[in-house]
Amino acid sequence: FFSPSMEWHGTVSVNPATGVEIGEYQYLSDEEAEEVTACAGEAFKSWRKSSLVTRASLLNELAAVLRRRAEELAVMMAQEMGKPIKEGRGEMEKCAWVCEYYAQHLPQFLAPEHVATSNQKSFVTFQPLGVILIVMPWNFPFWQVFRQAACGLSAGNTMLLKHASNVMTCANAIQSVIDEAGFPPGVFTNLPIAGRQCNRVLEHPQVRGVALTGSTPVGKELGAHAGRLLKRAVLELGGADSYIILEDADVEVAAAACKAGRTLNCGQSCIGAKRFIVTEAIYDKFVPRFVELMSQVTVGDPLDADTDMGPMVNTKSRAEVHQQVMDSVASGATVLLGGHLLPGP
Repeated sequence: FFSPSMEWHGTVSVNPATGVEIGEYQYLSDEEAEEVTACAGEAFKSWRKSSLVTRASLLNELAAVLRRRAEELAVMMAQEMGKPIKEGRGEMEKCAWVCEYYAQHLPQFLAPEHVATSNQKSFVTFQPLGVILIVMPWNFPFWQVFRQAACGLSAGNTMLLKHASNVMTCANAIQSVIDEAGFPPGVFTNLPIAGRQCNRVLEHPQVRGVALTGSTPVGKELGAHAGRLLKRAVLELGGADSYIILEDADVEVAAAACKAGRTLNCGQSCIGAKRFIVTEAIYDKFVPRFVELMSQVTVGDPLDADTDMGPMVNTKSRAEVHQQVMDSVASGATVLLGGHLLPGP
């Protein structure tokens, strides 16, 4: 879906479980993106003055919409990025919860903090910044967005969403949910652009900050550009978590936690278990139990309620993980379970 006359044009969304194309999405031009950004800046002028009661009411309605449409959106996630349907349902409930959380605590979070000084009156006040660009990943396509949106919108900011290119169907659905809840136009806007356009959007005078959840290389580039512009940046980058099992650990609890940490979202989570460090004293007890639990994991169609683990996000990622396994075996590792590619696209 790339025009030979242009370096970039759009993106294609593909069901990772079937290989079937879901849809084609065209990116905005730089000029179109600038117009959308300007509209977000204009919307900020009135949104920043909205009452806390108004914001809380809209957030509660947003939670209600998310719950009404939870099944539809969970199916959408399963089809577009492979999340098992039961995990998708949980993600939608979590999104509704975070909206209600900020609606409930908004007055407390934004209340001025009085400070005792030698002056007649000193206090810390919390004011919205303006337009915030959020650059979000595909692995939790709704939760990653709503945990940012609920916070930013409740504080009186307007927001632009640059979502991952492989979950554009979810990105459009997020916009429709926001609109259905009754938020004014321009307060939250899905911005279908290529990654390389983010720097230009950040340069817009009405964009006051950026929040990114993604890879370390992208975070370095976008964070550095924000620094050059003296704009705020919040970066949540890749993790490499170790699960450490000591000799006094409950083997059953540890093995179950390690299974969950390794299989959640097909292992595609920044806080997922990347490696296990087990002391020699408990190694011979832990490993067989962990292998037994992993052997019980049902891998298959993400739309099947009995599926524990769906497909990886794309064939490239699957090939990379398989190569890591092969490299480990070549370096002396022993395969205790699996070790081969499963059939599928």
